[in-house]
Amino acid sequence: MRQKSPFLLPCDPEYTAHREAENRRQQTRQWLLQRERASVAPSIVPDAPEGEPKVERRRRYSITRRRARAAS
Repeated sequence: MRQKSPFLLPCDPEYTAHREAENRRQQTRQWLLQRERASVAPSIVPDAPEGEPKVERRRRYSITRRRARAAS
């Protein structure tokens, strides 16, 4: 009589590792999401910006204009 193999192949009807692994992944994902939501601290950044954004200052004359002016 042939002994039963210690290994289960994916084609065997008793093979359930893929379903168990999928359940484990889902449970881990849910646990991580719950943990992340529980550890989120309230934001210290205001929701609305305060005042107008600063306008970037530009030079009145470029370096090349100054050089051309100095050369003449």
